Amino acid sequence: MAEWRRTGVDSEYRFVRPSKRAEGNPLLHMDELYEAALDEFSEKSYDEASLNSIIKTAGLNKGRFYFWFSDKMDLYICMIDRVSRSKFEHFEAEKLEHEFPEDFFEQVALLARAGLEYALREPRYYKLWRRLLAESNAVKDAVSTAFPDRGEDNMGALVEAAYSKGQFKEGFAPRFIRTVIDVLLRNADSMIQADMSDDEIIETVDDLIKMLKGGTAKEDR
Repeated sequence: MAEWRRTGVDSEYRFVRPSKRAEGNPLLHMDELYEAALDEFSEKSYDEASLNSIIKTAGLNKGRFYFWFSDKMDLYICMIDRVSRSKFEHFEAEKLEHEFPEDFFEQVALLARAGLEYALREPRYYKLWRRLLAESNAVKDAVSTAFPDRGEDNMGALVEAAYSKGQFKEGFAPRFIRTVIDVLLRNADSMIQADMSDDEIIETVDDLIKMLKGGTAKEDR
């Protein structure tokens, strides 16, 4: 799978191996290709989606496409990255616009619900997310491998803040709590089926938060 880094005096992103994708996603600067990819992948599964159709719709020639991307999966990962960045920016804006809860478990519930609400605002994001739930293990593994640390720093900061306020049971180290929560949240999609309704998804998320709180929250809170 191709990766990028910033190279050259013109600071453009050039295709090189090996490097770190976090240093540059070319799709961030290719709006037509991004829109075409989002249209295609939100309407069809990964295997059904046509790379040729995406390239044609974006008005690119194959030479230029393969200069920046190695294959369809490469484009798919870059698209997921751009969607995720947009989602993160939305979360940050929501935190500034509304009073962020002091309680850690309310924070997690708010972020989980905000994620679903954000997806519902843009039908293609929602369709893409639901399709990803139904994708093959190979596609899911490719996505999780591409973003092993996504959201980890933000969640770690929330855990540390809650720990300092005494919101967790005594005897649990912050790192342990962070690891347990991270494992549960990373695998939350396994509890959400592709045919579940929005209400069922929200109920499942709420149940997960209740379980987290019951197992780690300080009892006298």
